[in-house]
Amino acid sequence: MKIEINREKIKEFSKSWPCSGLHKVHQIKAELDFNLNLLDLEILDSKGKELDAYKEDIDGEAVSCLIDNCIADYKAHCDRLEEAYEAQLHSHWQAGGRE
Repeated sequence: MKIEINREKIKEFSKSWPCSGLHKVHQIKAELDFNLNLLDLEILDSKGKELDAYKEDIDGEAVSCLIDNCIADYKAHCDRLEEAYEAQLHSHWQAGGRE
């Protein structure tokens, strides 16, 4: 699974974790396996240049938490879509299967 986190989401998250070191970060790209273990991570500035998390003093726990938050948001979105689809199917069958 690949995740791309945009600047707006990073800024929003940084409000709750002000010492995260994410103020220079424009985008985060992460690749996870099926067990949600991190396989690859890119932390990019506004020019698309990869930042060195250690050199830039970016808090690894903050990055991990941000990725976890995005996964939780995605799961919640999928759950809402599934519920809407099931409601639509139920409504369709209650109407006798007519279009």
